[in-house]
Amino acid sequence: MEVIRTYLDNLFSALPDTPQTRRAKEELWGMMEDKYQELKDQGLPENQIIGTVISQFGNLDELRETLGLEQPCAVAPAPQPQPAGIPMSFAQARECLDTYRRTSRGIGIGVALCILAVMPLFVLMGLFELGLLPEGLAVALGLGVLFVLVAAAVVLFIFYGTQLSPYEKWKTNGAVLEQEGMAWAGQQKSLLSRYFPLRIALGVVLCILSVVPMLVTGILVDGAPFEDGAVLMALSVLFPLVAVGVYQFIRAGMVDSCCKMLLGELDTGPAVSPVDAKTGKKVPTVVDIVAQIYWPLMVIVYLVWSFLTWDWWITWILWPIAGILFGIFAGVSESIAKRKAYREKQL
Repeated sequence: MEVIRTYLDNLFSALPDTPQTRRAKEELWGMMEDKYQELKDQGLPENQIIGTVISQFGNLDELRETLGLEQPCAVAPAPQPQPAGIPMSFAQARECLDTYRRTSRGIGIGVALCILAVMPLFVLMGLFELGLLPEGLAVALGLGVLFVLVAAAVVLFIFYGTQLSPYEKWKTNGAVLEQEGMAWAGQQKSLLSRYFPLRIALGVVLCILSVVPMLVTGILVDGAPFEDGAVLMALSVLFPLVAVGVYQFIRAGMVDSCCKMLLGELDTGPAVSPVDAKTGKKVPTVVDIVAQIYWPLMVIVYLVWSFLTWDWWITWILWPIAGILFGIFAGVSESIAKRKAYREKQL
């Protein structure tokens, strides 16, 4: 029903906000609800119900007399508000969703590689603590694999990131689909809703369970001469579990974000991502500007700390802490920007 309501709002957005229009909109919504329930009682699938309802009640010209709407005046028509967003064809919408699905896999793998990059160092240092490998060789191999995996992840980020760049204007300003495209996008979101909660739940469970091997090992080998090595080996299990969990978040989140963009449900506008009216390019926000300085600075701090102390198995903790702090800053900044934009709109 959310898809139908969104379509109805877009359908009436071009009409003046008058009591007659509001009454007609409520009448049409009631007719859509009745038809939706009738088809649902027949056992039809959700995507077919949405398509049928939109196709039957999606033309205002055919319903003007039934709803009591006046015919449009041919002489000196009053300017009508245009739907917010940039028009997108049905073919572009299909290509956009296919691209987001493909890039979600690539970017998800890249993030997983970044998480897994630290794992070999823990495994090798665990072998060193167990007396099975020299310390110098363990550190050298661990760092070598770390940089190779991070480099591979960067290549994936660049390659798949460029494939999303053609859709930046719709992500920034919102998409306006034709009737056929809206019905199709609603069907795709309905299909996505079947596995989206499962992916999120799986990711959360894996992230929670990732600490179990380390905790159990620490309890079982407490006081043993090989305790440090065993704990490091158990800690290395954390990374693949977290990598798979985060991969689920990215896959589900990116596709869901694309569906919301196509249906006009994505949070867009000047408060989130302002666009220069002359150039059409995105104007950097405070978060964008800070990110350009913050993350390179974190890399420098991480490398300096690691090389000075040589505690690579400890210094990695900088990244989750830095990510949490930046997330809090970004959330607060965007909330302030949205509130400011809302106040300006009311004036």
